[in-house]
Amino acid sequence: MRLTKDEFLNGVQKLQQMHEEEHIISDVLDVNPEWIGGKWLWNYYTLLNNMCDLPVNNIIGTDLDWFCWETQFGKCNNEIAIDIDDGENYKVYIIETAEDLWNYWEKETDYLRD
Repeated sequence: MRLTKDEFLNGVQKLQQMHEEEHIISDVLDVNPEWIGGKWLWNYYTLLNNMCDLPVNNIIGTDLDWFCWETQFGKCNNEIAIDIDDGENYKVYIIETAEDLWNYWEKETDYLRD
């Protein structure tokens, strides 16, 4: 992780704000958000994701991909089950905010220890 916790939280907050503003503008103009210039959003996301140095999995990409796009920044589908034992016992984390995601990384991964 090349970001501090505050830098990460600010980055995710800015990304969410950009995403919401893109949809407001596209709704007002009655056009597809991609037409508005979605590349600026994706360029920012790519920079943020690259600064996190997260490993990619075979299902969704990175944990940040999952949080931003699958849970809509923690608004839905926000349970993460982590196998911490022999495959039968699970520790469950509820990820509702970017800070919850950071705290999960801090407790359960080596992402922040590089």
